[in-house]
Amino acid sequence: MARAQALIAYAPIPLRLGLGLILLVHGAQKIFVLGPGQVAGYFANLGLEPSGLLAWVAIAVEFGGGVCLLLGLLTRLVGLLFAIEMAVAIWKYHAPQGFYVSQNSYGYEFAMLLIAGCLALILAGPGRFAVDRPVGIEK
Repeated sequence: MARAQALIAYAPIPLRLGLGLILLVHGAQKIFVLGPGQVAGYFANLGLEPSGLLAWVAIAVEFGGGVCLLLGLLTRLVGLLFAIEMAVAIWKYHAPQGFYVSQNSYGYEFAMLLIAGCLALILAGPGRFAVDRPVGIEK
């Protein structure tokens, strides 16, 4: 039992690293492949205004937040911000396409899973090997 309790501190690490990588890659895509202008145009088509500002917010949350999660820095804050971003994505884009992700649609099941992961990090914190601890953000 004591060993299982000791391992609990390591449980958030795979989730934090997995979410961090997903955020980082999607943020990099918005910066280097699509470009902020195309992201802003996409947001405008969804009715998200001011689209230019929101494009940069999404880029910061995804790219910057991805780096932060990989380091274990500001883990709970990044989890909250990305959960909000995914909730907006479900509301404005995914929900009308249904639950399932398939070849023909981008339903909300994956976005919902990302929100669940974010909520787990908000509740559990970054786990061991996180910058949050030595800088005093987490105890």
